[in-house]
Amino acid sequence: MKKALTGPDIGQLVKGWQSLIGSRVDQFGRPDLNKVILKLRSRERGTVRLLIDLSGWAYLTTSSLSTESNQGVFVQKVRKLIKKSRIESIEQVNGDRILSISFIRKEEKISLIFEMFHKGNIILCSNDKILAVMRKQKFRHRSLEAGLSYQSPPSIDPFTVDFDLFDDKLKKSQRSLGAALTIDCNVGGDISTLICNKLELDREMSTSDVNSEQIYFELKRTLNELIEPTIFLDGEGKNFTVSSFDLGMDSSQTFSSLDEAVERYVTSIAVVKKEVKSSDQVRVDHQTKAIEKYNSKDHLIQKELFNLIENLSETKLDQIGVDGCTLPNPLMPLNKFGYLMANFSDFKKLGKLGEVAKKIYNSCVNQPNYAGGKESENSKLTKLLDKKVFFKTIFL
Repeated sequence: MKKALTGPDIGQLVKGWQSLIGSRVDQFGRPDLNKVILKLRSRERGTVRLLIDLSGWAYLTTSSLSTESNQGVFVQKVRKLIKKSRIESIEQVNGDRILSISFIRKEEKISLIFEMFHKGNIILCSNDKILAVMRKQKFRHRSLEAGLSYQSPPSIDPFTVDFDLFDDKLKKSQRSLGAALTIDCNVGGDISTLICNKLELDREMSTSDVNSEQIYFELKRTLNELIEPTIFLDGEGKNFTVSSFDLGMDSSQTFSSLDEAVERYVTSIAVVKKEVKSSDQVRVDHQTKAIEKYNSKDHLIQKELFNLIENLSETKLDQIGVDGCTLPNPLMPLNKFGYLMANFSDFKKLGKLGEVAKKIYNSCVNQPNYAGGKESENSKLTKLLDKKVFFKTIFL
């Protein structure tokens, strides 16, 4: 099942959107975390809405979609700069899943760049300089943040690429043939599968074993043979993909425009919504997983601790339980525990950890309030004995 538009799909949509040039922008909204809507007033089409789902979908619709948004500063900044402006141009960038829409209001020119891959992003630009981004991102070849010049990812346009560049891109790919065509040559999964089937090539074969010229001419033939926008079916008769290219599959319905076909397809399938987490939530998730691993008796640090306890107590640990703080806790005779604590107080017996333990101990007895709080019995007893003993109670 198709999960997103391909570069060639977006190229066909952009061709159909050229009639929107000159349209007035009535509103810009972000009703969902990864979805934006441009409400436009066109002389030819009347009031229309351009829906862009950054997870990989876009279409023009006459449906009355709400542009209400409570998504913060970025939306407010975009609205301030493009509301009541007119569309000057709509372009696809490098044949990729990237839209660039330029707006003009009086003498002021602003561009919105929509990247419809990875987590998705919107970049607000003026003269190729980034004014704001919906998400600050850093990739291997480029960074997206305010103040930098916008750089699109390295890509080729399958519609305009010449054979030499195509051959070079395909042969240098480290991926299998199907993936190399889909990703490195930017043709998308639909056309990649079609080409492999037509030429009876294994999608998993190495690109070094293929006839690049044969594949190149089959690609050009496919891209030049357009059909009415169609929803194609899988072997069970369910909606499988949508395209204006002849994919050689059973079809359910044709449409007068690709926008209409895409809208019908998207609304007919149960799309699994990709969860987009904030950077703070991602950080918390990583820390939670790290804590869970640390609490395991098999964690490297826990094993080192048990080895130290065995050495200092001169006893073998046979049973490891869990204490009230959910940490691994060894079981040992009381006299061995006393022997352990006596040795533990001698920093010289702790080996390479001695200096660290000494620093922690001195910090605690010098500033007991930080270790236990002003009113705790720990702090009061530590102060009373003038740094000779550090008290720490436990909860049972």
